[in-house]
Amino acid sequence: MVSTTTHDLPTLAGFASGRDIEARRAAALIDDASYKLQFASREEEKRRLEQALHEAGFDGDPIGFLLSTRCALAVINQEDLTSETEQQNLPGSTWQYPNWRRKMKVAVEDLGTLSPQLEAAIVRSQRR
Repeated sequence: MVSTTTHDLPTLAGFASGRDIEARRAAALIDDASYKLQFASREEEKRRLEQALHEAGFDGDPIGFLLSTRCALAVINQEDLTSETEQQNLPGSTWQYPNWRRKMKVAVEDLGTLSPQLEAAIVRSQRR
């Protein structure tokens, strides 16, 4: 199985923007020194990810890359299809972050509107 993220990790857009690091700082889970170190580390992680995606032929397309793997099951989180930056849960927090309380950008009744985007990613990946 391959997945874009889990409930305890940042979304793809949140990872790229460092939103998870910002959330940890806002929740007082990290100090300023840790914040700076984590952002510096994230820049290197993003550079390495971009390089790996380029080498695999999926420039700027982590979803397409994941779908192209030989895994039998691919899980793409709704938040990643709608480019949301907020993750579902911020580990180590309780009242400091709205764990499990955020509304999704797309209501369950409207999930069908995401199917063209997901279908396009599947086609790009040549997943069968």
